[in-house]
Amino acid sequence: MGSQVIEDFRITPHFSFYELTKTSNAALQINNRDTARSFLGPLKSLAESLEVIRADIGHAIEVHSGFRSPALNSETAGSSMKSQHMRGEAADISDPGPDTKESVDRLFYAIECVLVNRKLPFGQLIQESAKRDYGRVYWVHFSLGAPWRDKARCGEVLTMLDGKYTLLRKIPQEG
Repeated sequence: MGSQVIEDFRITPHFSFYELTKTSNAALQINNRDTARSFLGPLKSLAESLEVIRADIGHAIEVHSGFRSPALNSETAGSSMKSQHMRGEAADISDPGPDTKESVDRLFYAIECVLVNRKLPFGQLIQESAKRDYGRVYWVHFSLGAPWRDKARCGEVLTMLDGKYTLLRKIPQEG
C-alpha cells in the first residue's frame, strides 16, 4: 500500500491549508483539496479573521469544517447548497477539548464580543447544534462578510438547533 501525501502549507501563523480543508466526517473519502486551491483568496481572508478572533479570545480554536467542495457539502447533513463553506468563506469552530454546550456558549459569546469591539466584518455568527453520528454536536459557525457576502445579509447573529435557524440580532457593519 502506498502512503497518501497530504498537501499542507501555512496560510497564517496558526491556520494551515489542511486545517481549513479537512472534514470531521472521516467516513467520507472525498478529496476537498484539489477544488479548494481555487479558493485561496477567501481562505486567506477567513484565516486572517480567525487569527484576530484567536488572539482576542486568548487561546487556540479548532477548525473542524472549513472549505467544502460541492460533493462534500452535499454529503454534510444540514448544509445549504448556497453555503459559504463551498467558496472557502466559512468555518465551523470550537474550543479544543470536550464537546460541550457550555464550551460553545462561552466561545460564541467571546467571538461576538470580538466582532463588536473590533468592528470585525463578518457574514454570520451561528451557535449550532445537531445530532449526528460524527464530529462535534455543538460548534460555532463563522463566515466572512462583504465583499464575500451580500452586505444586506452581513452581521447576522443566529442559533441553529437541528436545522432550525433563529436570528438573535444583527450587528451593524461598517462600510
